[in-house]
Amino acid sequence: MPLRLIRRIRTFLGKSLQRRLIAVSALYLFLASLAFMAILLLLHTQMLLGENERASLALNKSLQIALENAMLKRDLEGLTRIVDRLGAQPGIDGVMILSPGGEVRFSDRHDRIGRHVDDPGIARALASGTAIAAFRRSPGRADVLRSINPVHNRDACRACHGDPAAHPVNGLLVVDFRAAPVMAQALRGTVILIGMGAVVMVLLGLALWRATRRLVLDRLEPLAEGVRAVGGGDTSARVEPVGEDEIAALGEGFNTMAARLEAADEALRLARDALDAILAAAPDGIRVIDANFRVRHANAAHLEQLGMPRSAVIGQPCYRLTHGRESPCPPTLQTCPVVRILREGVQSLRYTDRHRRADGRFINVEVTAAPIRLPVGHEVADCVVEVIRDLGREVELSHQQRLGEIALLANGVAHEINTPLSSILLALDTIREALPETGEARAFADLIEREIQTCMDVTESLMRLSLPASGSAEAVDLVEVVRDILRLVRPNLEQAGIRARIDAPERLVIEAADSDMRILVLNLVVNAIHAMAEGGRLEIEICSAPGGARLTVADTGVGIAAKDLGAIFLPFWTRRADGTPGRGLGLAICQQVVERLGGRIEVRSEPGKGSAFVVHLPDRQQTEAADDAAGGQDGG
Repeated sequence: MPLRLIRRIRTFLGKSLQRRLIAVSALYLFLASLAFMAILLLLHTQMLLGENERASLALNKSLQIALENAMLKRDLEGLTRIVDRLGAQPGIDGVMILSPGGEVRFSDRHDRIGRHVDDPGIARALASGTAIAAFRRSPGRADVLRSINPVHNRDACRACHGDPAAHPVNGLLVVDFRAAPVMAQALRGTVILIGMGAVVMVLLGLALWRATRRLVLDRLEPLAEGVRAVGGGDTSARVEPVGEDEIAALGEGFNTMAARLEAADEALRLARDALDAILAAAPDGIRVIDANFRVRHANAAHLEQLGMPRSAVIGQPCYRLTHGRESPCPPTLQTCPVVRILREGVQSLRYTDRHRRADGRFINVEVTAAPIRLPVGHEVADCVVEVIRDLGREVELSHQQRLGEIALLANGVAHEINTPLSSILLALDTIREALPETGEARAFADLIEREIQTCMDVTESLMRLSLPASGSAEAVDLVEVVRDILRLVRPNLEQAGIRARIDAPERLVIEAADSDMRILVLNLVVNAIHAMAEGGRLEIEICSAPGGARLTVADTGVGIAAKDLGAIFLPFWTRRADGTPGRGLGLAICQQVVERLGGRIEVRSEPGKGSAFVVHLPDRQQTEAADDAAGGQDGG
């Protein structure tokens, strides 16, 4: 309990400089008061005792004369009466006349007569031959002030006591004065002095506290408020120095420090704003991960990549955000920048990965990582900064670039071919009016019209291929799309010696973006053409399937190695069988188009025998109905 109380007192005092000053001042004043009072009590008591000793010796001297007269007259009865009357006086505890050997010859208390008094003061008085007085503590009795006065031998006493030279002392007169009144008087005086001293100490303490408050604490309070303001982030706080002493110098130093902090804070804010602007303008995702796999910073591009708000990203484990794991990725199976850089000491790292979005979809990314030291909390920690490039976005940009190039070409074709063809058709209609209804000339005119129309259909297909994808789906005849694409690539098929066959119904309508479907079919067909450098067969099958439609593009080309099957849909990965260079975007675009429609694409391949790409396209209406049902269940 005392230790707990001491700790509480220390805690209470430790929260305020004023409390500590008051406590320390009070303690020192209390100790000084105790020392002063002890010295004062000792001096005062000694003074009173000394006065009483002198008074007792004076009284003893006066009694000695009367006793000596009685003894010279040999008036023993008178001597006894004098001793008895003296012992009965107020303040007298006892009177004795002792022999030089210490035997009691006369006493106010007759039971003492004949006893031996054992008192060291007797020997001192005999040795010095002078009267002495000292306080004596008697066992079982009150304290007394004992006055011992030697009675010297004279020539008049020679008859009884012998030669004064041989026997200088006839006896000793011992008077015991009661010490209690003396001690009570000393105590009363000491208490009065202590009380006066306490009042002086209290007044001194109050004066010291007031001076400390005015000269130190009151002047430190504005400085403390300024420190609290700066600590709270207000670097514009200043104090008004008063005077020219050390506290004023401290205030001026605080103002200088606050001004420098304000300038540094402003420079830091500008640098942070510039860095935030740079990070916000960066098209690639950027994030910082600490040694505990926690995301500390992330720019807007990375939040968009994940499809999450900032509050759901900052402070979360990276493995949970981008890989859906509840524990760190195994470094033997997954490239982990934190392990490779912070633990193994790799200075830079670049690799491809698949990151999971909040909606469950995966995106192909290229990650560039490097070490960085950043403030985390109140310390600087080793972290990893990652620059994450969305390869799917690169594919989309490349896709848009290709569409732009095709659109430019298509517009040129439309201008250079469709306009003359339209003029020829108009001229042909004029000529046909002059021709007979039957005959060889009429047949040639119809043939010319069909061929011109075929040319115009080709340019229209090319223009429709270049259209950007619209935000909403439309009814698209998948069979018509495939036939248009085959019409476009017919020269390539004939040049490569490839025979194409379509197994499809008359019509199969799905809901999708027309240009997306044309790009999908075109890339699959072109991919098959590159796989059959020595010629072969291209078979396209279109059929209805449960929940949607299925498109199969199969070739009899070189096939795909088993080790490459996992990489063929990665952006910028290419390995053409005919040796022609490519950008590796065809199959990545196909996968992106299919996933945007909510479908899936599969591949079956056997080296040396060919490959088949199977595209499952869902019915948009059924998909939306299923999503609405799932949303309703989740909401319930």
